[in-house]
Amino acid sequence: MTIEPEIEHFRLPDPAMEQYTWLWDAMHTPRPLPPIVAQAFTAYMRASSGGKPAVVNGYLYHGLGAPPAPGAQRPPPLLPELGARALWETECLPRVRALCASLVDAAYAQTTTADLAARMPAWFEISAQAFALTMAPLERLMAPSARLIAFCNRSFGPGSDLLAMTLLQGTTNDSTARGLALGELAESVQHNPELVAAAASGDSAAVARTPGGRPLLDALAAVLDAHGQGNQTWMDFSQPSPAEDPALALRLVGLYARAPEHSPAAAHARAAAARDEAERQALARLPGEELRRELAAILADANAYAPVMEGRANWQVRASGALRTPLLALGGRLVALGSVAEAADVFFLLLEELPAAAHGEAAHPRVAARRAAWERWRQLVPPQTLGAPLPEDASVNPMLAKMFGVTGTNLPTAGPLLRGNPASGGQARGRARVVLELDEALALEEGEVLVCPFTAPAWTPLFSLAAAIVTDAGGVLSHAAITAREYGVPCVAGVREATRTIPDGAVVSVDGTAGTVLVEGA
Repeated sequence: MTIEPEIEHFRLPDPAMEQYTWLWDAMHTPRPLPPIVAQAFTAYMRASSGGKPAVVNGYLYHGLGAPPAPGAQRPPPLLPELGARALWETECLPRVRALCASLVDAAYAQTTTADLAARMPAWFEISAQAFALTMAPLERLMAPSARLIAFCNRSFGPGSDLLAMTLLQGTTNDSTARGLALGELAESVQHNPELVAAAASGDSAAVARTPGGRPLLDALAAVLDAHGQGNQTWMDFSQPSPAEDPALALRLVGLYARAPEHSPAAAHARAAAARDEAERQALARLPGEELRRELAAILADANAYAPVMEGRANWQVRASGALRTPLLALGGRLVALGSVAEAADVFFLLLEELPAAAHGEAAHPRVAARRAAWERWRQLVPPQTLGAPLPEDASVNPMLAKMFGVTGTNLPTAGPLLRGNPASGGQARGRARVVLELDEALALEEGEVLVCPFTAPAWTPLFSLAAAIVTDAGGVLSHAAITAREYGVPCVAGVREATRTIPDGAVVSVDGTAGTVLVEGA
């Protein structure tokens, strides 16, 4: 992997790649990745799909029809008789847990600096194995959901994707569990207005000074130990996890306590009620008992969708985030050696450069140049595609297209009416809060519309607070769409450049059923 900080335009690193169409993965890299994080993602793709993404200015691109990575090894076959839920819970999840624990709990303090550097590639492979196991149930999960979508479109007319997925919402899963755990803390402090106000500030020190504050902080630490591990985003383990930086979780506890109607429990109940009503109406519209029995059977087969999707999403970010522990352990050693200025500089090195740094080679100029380039790249708007034009007859897996929003409906639009993909039904109106990074969500207030590039598991407790969700990337099967439905809030996904088009503070009307966002003005 090469790093060329002087390149400001987007160019594929190898001319041979130009014959393929490369699609920007805006859901996973809305912001550029530091070099060693990009290396990890390349390892994940090699371990899970055999593919090799192109990394251009820190952004990831996937090639349509591009050959597999050299030496790629597909994961071993999994038990064929297991459905998606049994496969995930009995075979994949225990192995993922064990692999992540081996990275987080290792005795790095007893490992020499040279060994830390030398063993890092092997630890990256462990993380990649865990990531590959989170991908394993995907195909078996998609098939029943595809049958449900096909049934709804056939029975109720084209464009019934959202109805199909509404029939699967309102479940208990890892995403709702995050919010519900914080909501229980909020209920425990509702009787203490002073503590609620301190928590809503997000200031742990202020909470600690408030009567009852220390027990709340201890309880919050336990919740975040269970639900706050892993990355803020999908792959970028260079940023602190929610467990490391509890300010947002603490603020959410205060806001839930201040506005119980925005509690995760209330949101979850709304989602379940909406599912029940959608199922009732769907069954009533079907002409005949045979079709009603068919829908009931399909629903029974597909009801694992949200629990497995959100479970694997949670452990996907934990598998990636587990690399943060050994890397920061090494980074601290490199600071002591004088090789780098701060532990986080290790994220701007490459795996192959770590041994020399571990023997005292100064990496300051290299790190400084790459940091400066990374900061410049963060201001760029990547093109949707690189290389060859997208063929009109391009073959894209239909379910993956619905996940990434590659449907043709989310084209840039002029004027105040923006269009995207209907992702979670309902309408809402509120003031837009544009959030590019998770720490910016500290400014989100109850009833505002969250406008963001994407969402990941760490973002999910925000959903019950927001009136609606609008994302730059994604479709009806994206994480933002699934979670919005689980929290019962409208969502329009895949509104290209929503975060650049919608002014922060503008009043917007969101129609999650139609897939539109009307910008009314500041």
